[in-house]
Amino acid sequence: MNKKLFLAALPALALFASCDKDDNKQISYNELPAVAQQFISANFDPAKISIINFDKDDSDRDYEINFSDGSSVSFDRNGNWEEIYVPTGVSSTLIPEKIYTYVSDNHPDNFIVEIDKDKHDIEIELNNSLDLVFDLQHNFVRYDD
Repeated sequence: MNKKLFLAALPALALFASCDKDDNKQISYNELPAVAQQFISANFDPAKISIINFDKDDSDRDYEINFSDGSSVSFDRNGNWEEIYVPTGVSSTLIPEKIYTYVSDNHPDNFIVEIDKDKHDIEIELNNSLDLVFDLQHNFVRYDD
């Protein structure tokens, strides 16, 4: 009986194993979309890249670049940045001016270590772990947990 049950379950196990397939692989800088390469060259030191991962699943593709100083940048399939993390502070040139001004005025003793944008909003994290959410027009919406 146990052997029959095992044999009956085998196709389901194979299906689950194929769904769990890891589509994450390391790639070279030259394999990034041109837009992402230009962004990195303009804002980071490509020589400090420690690893570039390409993640492809059924619905999305994205790239994550990690730097030797602990910084990281994530890009969508087209090479547009989605998330920037810099432990010593994201450059003000990468922060929308209205958001940068809001943070400077309301949190003068802190700086932005992470900015994350998607099709709904922009989230930032300050060096004191406070998270702020802005709409796509860069207006403050709320503090986040």
